Amino acid sequence: MTDFEVKLTAYHEVGHALVAKMTKHADPVHKISIISRGSAGGVTWYLPEKDTSYTTRAQMLDKLMTLYGGRASEEIFFGRDYVTTGASSDIERATHIAREMVTTYGFDDEIGLENLSGASFDDDGTDGRKILSDETKQLIDVHVRKLLTNAYEQAKKIILANKDLHEKISQVLMKKQEMLQDEFDAFFEDINVPEKILL
Repeated sequence: MTDFEVKLTAYHEVGHALVAKMTKHADPVHKISIISRGSAGGVTWYLPEKDTSYTTRAQMLDKLMTLYGGRASEEIFFGRDYVTTGASSDIERATHIAREMVTTYGFDDEIGLENLSGASFDDDGTDGRKILSDETKQLIDVHVRKLLTNAYEQAKKIILANKDLHEKISQVLMKKQEMLQDEFDAFFEDINVPEKILL
């Protein structure tokens, strides 16, 4: 990777980690790495504090914010014209989660408690599945987009509120290339961090 790519990757990964740290329902950060692995320039691992069978709406909302932390960091620190393709898998995962929230889990008040995930999104109905009206399709798209837009804006707010800390952690990560949980958590010893809510 070029020097610019190393720096951008560090800031991107710290964006994920910082948003996760500053939300109540995201899993704790286990490790951050900017050592290139295949097509991924870097990666942030999370480790749940205990095994659970269910995922709450609050956890999914915080997951969306965490996924967008990388792209938000790129925009804040490098500018809109220098955001990269590095967030493509994050955006894909976030879109999948948001669509499931709306169409599968009944987490959208206006769409309601109807499972629409197996419905046909084409108009022929030959497969025997329920056919969605154009209005319902548009409504689903609007609500998915709203979840994603809100998550991105919330991620940006968290990063902007902690910009100096983000910069400090990123600079250390650039030198070390990997950072374990205790090293990452040490940056927050004198900072008011939301207490994680464990179910």
